[in-house]
Amino acid sequence: MNETLSLYLEQLYLLSLDAAPWLLLGLLIAGLIKSYIPAKFIEKQLKPATLSSAVKGVAYGVPLPLCSCSVLPVALGLKRNGASNAATNAFLVSTPTTGVDSIAVSYALLGPIMAVARPIAAAITGILAGIFSLFVKEQALNTTAVKSCCKKSCASGEEKALSPLKKLSTGLIYAFTDLFADLKKWLLIGLFIAGAVQTFVPAETMAHYGQGIGAMFIAMLIGFPMYICATASTPIAASLLLTGVSPGTVLVFLLAGPACNAATLGVIKKEMGTGVLIAYLLALVIGAIGSGLTLDYLINNELLNFEFQSTFDAHDHQTWYSQLSLGILVLLAISPWQFFKNNTK
Repeated sequence: MNETLSLYLEQLYLLSLDAAPWLLLGLLIAGLIKSYIPAKFIEKQLKPATLSSAVKGVAYGVPLPLCSCSVLPVALGLKRNGASNAATNAFLVSTPTTGVDSIAVSYALLGPIMAVARPIAAAITGILAGIFSLFVKEQALNTTAVKSCCKKSCASGEEKALSPLKKLSTGLIYAFTDLFADLKKWLLIGLFIAGAVQTFVPAETMAHYGQGIGAMFIAMLIGFPMYICATASTPIAASLLLTGVSPGTVLVFLLAGPACNAATLGVIKKEMGTGVLIAYLLALVIGAIGSGLTLDYLINNELLNFEFQSTFDAHDHQTWYSQLSLGILVLLAISPWQFFKNNTK
């Protein structure tokens, strides 16, 4: 029992070391995006009910560091300011499934192919959601306020004129306080689950059942109720790859988990109607399964060279900057940083 616990803790520590510097980099880029991309500009671009606005919804949504719950008030804010069903649905699909923070962590834990495949699959799925939504009639706008499940404000509808330096500091403080506060619980859950899968699930079992279209539907069904953000789902995906699950099946899980949960589905139905909800689900199933099958086909036919190296055993990753990054994240997670934010206003 002690030996198993020791193995579990070691794997948890090594995985945390691998993820830490890339998560810090992702948070830094997220802060820059927050500083220099005005929400009003995005709203203006998403108003026409056209394929172009759906593509723009994806283009703005893919890099944004919003989780599956924080995207809801942002997306509904866009909708109530005139964004079309197509643009809103495209934004709702693509935004929580990826982001600069999760892409950075994906590169560290899943490798470059998965780091590239993930945002491409999210973009394709989002565009499909937008296209399907074009066939649904727009309904009257709702004016009821939408509450976020975030601890802090995920995005502000009011934008004040700020100096460039003030913009930069505001965005960075948001990323390392508000955004990280929303991520840390789900990231910890993802790390704990990843360590448990790697420690307790036999690799032979997962390798046997972890590929093919049936496995992808199972991965989607598992991902739907998890209510986990893109960054937090990444270590779980790494552990699945280590136990023999195919990259395509893992990609399906990465898309389904963050994009589909009861809160998102309920809000879509209420705000945009049953037709848009059907378009959302149909796009998610087709986009995720199609992306997963395509990725596995390319890898199995050696059109892509996918070599997944176990980061759990890569002790050379225990560099000084990994340890420093992990220490900084631990301090951010446990320290009362709110006073710093308040004192910089």
